[in-house]
Amino acid sequence: MTKSRPNDNGRYFEFLLTDFLVKEFKISLTERAKIDQERDKEKVVKPKALKGMNDAVKKIKNWLEKQVELNSKCILDRLPDKDVNQSSHADISIIGSKKISFSLKHNHEAIFHGRINACSNWTGIDKKSSLTTKFEKNKKNLYLDIQKKIPVGTKFADKGIYEEYREEWSKFVYELHELARNFLNKACKDTRKTRNLFNTIMGSGSDEFRILQKNSKVIVQDLRNLSLPNKVKIDNVQNLSDKDPRSSYVWHLVFCFDNGIKIDARNKQDSGTMATTPKLKLDWQVIDWGNSGMIEKIL
Repeated sequence: MTKSRPNDNGRYFEFLLTDFLVKEFKISLTERAKIDQERDKEKVVKPKALKGMNDAVKKIKNWLEKQVELNSKCILDRLPDKDVNQSSHADISIIGSKKISFSLKHNHEAIFHGRINACSNWTGIDKKSSLTTKFEKNKKNLYLDIQKKIPVGTKFADKGIYEEYREEWSKFVYELHELARNFLNKACKDTRKTRNLFNTIMGSGSDEFRILQKNSKVIVQDLRNLSLPNKVKIDNVQNLSDKDPRSSYVWHLVFCFDNGIKIDARNKQDSGTMATTPKLKLDWQVIDWGNSGMIEKIL
């Protein structure tokens, strides 16, 4: 079999669960879900991954039956990766006797997929405010600076940053993170904007769960009763290691919300070739749930 990619695995996991529920309970699909099912049914995953998914689907089905009455009156939707209302990070919703929504993760735990260069849109601050316009201006200047050192079209990475570009790339990421950190720390002196940021990262939809398949385990995280924060402190840190040369150019934005949730957003380049807008993404992981109200259960 061809090597499967994480994104293909995740979508095929959604396909498998949806297909199982349709066959088992005659659940109806929205038009969007039908299109996604057709798109994903031919994706190729490795036999070991497929076995784990099939085992997980059975456990999830048993859990779902306790949450909502599954029958032919139910309607299942597969939700888009980008929710224009930013109200939910769920992958699947089922509407029957009640509504239930959940994200489905295959051997990863990312909570969010936002790119830090878009952070001026996350708090609800006025796009014409001096804070926002200053951030956008400084961000463009940073892009121009890095592109003087690594011109657009230059191949500068392949799985990791080439050694000759590491110092400049590290400086660029640090300064971009600093711009974002300073912008968000200032914007979030207001409680409402802090909560807007929190909901952007965590999702603010109702009846939400996260279902994580981690090897042979299936973990359900109940997010319905998360407490909302009033404050956030954001740091920009590096975890240097002599054993990992990548640590010299990897930076982490660490979000510490006063409801106990701590989130680590680690930068990764999304392309090995410099683009007009540098391709930079973050791996968003909750590293501490504190006493926020999340309830976790292993199926």
